[in-house]
Amino acid sequence: MEGASVPLLRSSRLASWSSLSTKATTVGALAALALVVRLLALLAVGHFHLAADPADYDHHARSIAAGHGYPSSPVAPGPTARRPPAFPYLLGAVYRLTGSSVTAGRVAQAAIGSIAVLFVALIAYELWGRRVAIVAGAFAAFLPPLVVDGLTLLSEPLFVAFELAAVFAILRWRRHARWPWLCAAGVLAGLAILTRSNGALLLLPLLVAARPRRPWRDLHSYRAPLALLACTVVTVAPWTVRNAIVMHRFVPVSDQAGTLAGTYNAYSRAHGGIWVLANLDPAYARLYQRERPRGEVTLDAEFRAAALRFAEHHPSYVVSAAARNTLRLFNLGGLPYERGIVAGDYGLGARWAYVLVYGLLPFLVLAVAGAATAGARAAPRWFWAIPVLMLSTILVLATNRFRAPIDPFIAMLAALGAVALFDRLRRPRPS
Repeated sequence: MEGASVPLLRSSRLASWSSLSTKATTVGALAALALVVRLLALLAVGHFHLAADPADYDHHARSIAAGHGYPSSPVAPGPTARRPPAFPYLLGAVYRLTGSSVTAGRVAQAAIGSIAVLFVALIAYELWGRRVAIVAGAFAAFLPPLVVDGLTLLSEPLFVAFELAAVFAILRWRRHARWPWLCAAGVLAGLAILTRSNGALLLLPLLVAARPRRPWRDLHSYRAPLALLACTVVTVAPWTVRNAIVMHRFVPVSDQAGTLAGTYNAYSRAHGGIWVLANLDPAYARLYQRERPRGEVTLDAEFRAAALRFAEHHPSYVVSAAARNTLRLFNLGGLPYERGIVAGDYGLGARWAYVLVYGLLPFLVLAVAGAATAGARAAPRWFWAIPVLMLSTILVLATNRFRAPIDPFIAMLAALGAVALFDRLRRPRPS
């Protein structure tokens, strides 16, 4: 009987390798499909120009590629910390290798988008198996908003890739309890924070996921969350030290809190709660011009304080702005609004507004159906807490690009809905 265990062990290993090979082939094919779709979308773009944030990222990347680091502040004399560093430095590296080619930067965006699709498939594999993984990966590969986000130079595709990679790492930690997976989750969460200012919202669900199922009073159960937090802090700390040296203030990542001023001002309130440059409001214009010069951090703090005072004095406006932004977040703000977004955020022609508005709707319908399935209920609560926390953007501003961290979860819910619908249609009806 002892000799019989050797063939059984070999058979088990072969089955394990076969399963791993099947998974690698599946997710690799989905990532390749996503890359092809994104490159074809780049070829389909006609008129294109760098506008707003993409133009600023291009400006930062050119300065970094030339060896000058971050350029001076665009809003106040002196250095800047308005842009989290991960995407500008990545784009700067691409520029350094390609002679500041915007086309190369956009191709890099396509590659980053395909990596995000790969992690969508891997996460779905972990939670629901191969069938849902294939459908979720295919949906993410073709989901129009995710494709459009990568057509210009925006930080959202990189943030989504880091977000999903961190989620996958914590899922592997929960399954195998191996510390490299936990450390990887912490580092990836730190990179997400260094990519988008709201990346810190990702940290809370990951900390909950890292804690084993033990009584809350068990102090040993907090070792893993503390280790994850330490890895995140170590990842972010060098940039925080840079800001302290250069800005002479404590700025953990960026000083974008003054973004609140773009929504909470009299001009925006009179124009349907749209986000605008705060200087368009007369009160903020006077604040900006008063007692110049001031550093960027000081100016940001003044704008933030003024915005919070405005919100406090107009509580009903906070509610109405959030309601309008909820519609805008899901591309339901109307075609005129979306035309302005594709021109202002992406530098694309008006026809892309139709892609955003009508391309998302079928996935939303399937996602609503998927949310009611047993598979969705079986996923851990901390997992669904991530897109819920990312909805907080509706309190400030909401466009297609700000929904990017939520879109992979929409694709996964839509996959659950599609698989459930397919199973129901295949089920034989009773005579």
